[in-house]
Amino acid sequence: MGLLPNQVFTKLATASVAHPETFEANARQLFGGMAKGGAVAFEVIDCFNGGLFDDDATLPLDEAELKIVLKCAALDWSNIEPSIFGTLFERAPGPRQAFQQGAHYTDRTRS
Repeated sequence: MGLLPNQVFTKLATASVAHPETFEANARQLFGGMAKGGAVAFEVIDCFNGGLFDDDATLPLDEAELKIVLKCAALDWSNIEPSIFGTLFERAPGPRQAFQQGAHYTDRTRS
């Protein structure tokens, strides 16, 4: 969808493979840019949060996990219906928590 300019996430993951200990801090910076907008690694990131990145918590990833992330980032996700991701986002915390957090996805036909 082009929300992140110049493959900034792929660049972050690529740089982190050689130095996995840097991934968490770099991902936090990126998530902060996504939540509020701003410059991240010399790229201007527009705010497109919708609440998803209010918490900048990240998981530590090792070299092997980062290589998997890079393989996934190289895939063409454009043919995946956005409602699938919305459903995953909605159900990940569990229906009760999703309701409490207002985490409800509205598909394109209802927006």
